Amino acid sequence: MHESLQALIARVNSFEFDSVPPESPFFVSDSAREKFEATTGAPRPFYGSTIIYDLDEAAKQWIDELAERLHSELGEGLAQPLPRESFHLTLHDLRAHPQLNAISDTLFWDSRQVPALLEQARLCGPVSMTVNAVFNLMNTSAVIGLVPATDEDCERVLAARTAFDSCVPSGAFTPHITLAYYRPDSPRPIDPSHYRALLEELTGAYAGKSITCEPEKLAYAYFSDMCTYWPVY
Repeated sequence: MHESLQALIARVNSFEFDSVPPESPFFVSDSAREKFEATTGAPRPFYGSTIIYDLDEAAKQWIDELAERLHSELGEGLAQPLPRESFHLTLHDLRAHPQLNAISDTLFWDSRQVPALLEQARLCGPVSMTVNAVFNLMNTSAVIGLVPATDEDCERVLAARTAFDSCVPSGAFTPHITLAYYRPDSPRPIDPSHYRALLEELTGAYAGKSITCEPEKLAYAYFSDMCTYWPVY
């Protein structure tokens, strides 16, 4: 049985609205360090596969504007901006590793079963999501947190997600769109107090905004770094 919408909202609310630790300077996770260069903020090679909902241009427009606001406020505390075309909602991560040869075998075998699973997941239909918060995800990235709009949307998106559990079992789902990654060892680290106030402001401005995840935009994608994604199916 899938998590109910009420339970999902209660769970994500427990960490999305108070997401910035008080410690200064702001600590950047090892996950961000693995994905971005400390000296330049440029993406490092990081390979893998994921199931994503691509977004329409109208959604990418306002998401890009939100990302630009973050960069204008946080400056060198953030890694290189993500290209607009890369914005997506992750349904189910599959494989990821800084060395391609470490996952090449599993990518090969996944490619045999994912097309059928993708068709199964698309049959779940469209999913309406609403913005819940703009928050700090595990000191790795700034993200838009979303929740399903209705009980029916929640059931559909979780059914689509579990379709891929035969590849990689899924845990609790925190729907999100990544806006920016943090820069490791930044010469100007993020000030936690300023960041906390900024996230509160942005949450107030964007909460309740809608995004529709269309089944035809559900894709199996590869990535070679956190700025470069392309659909395979």
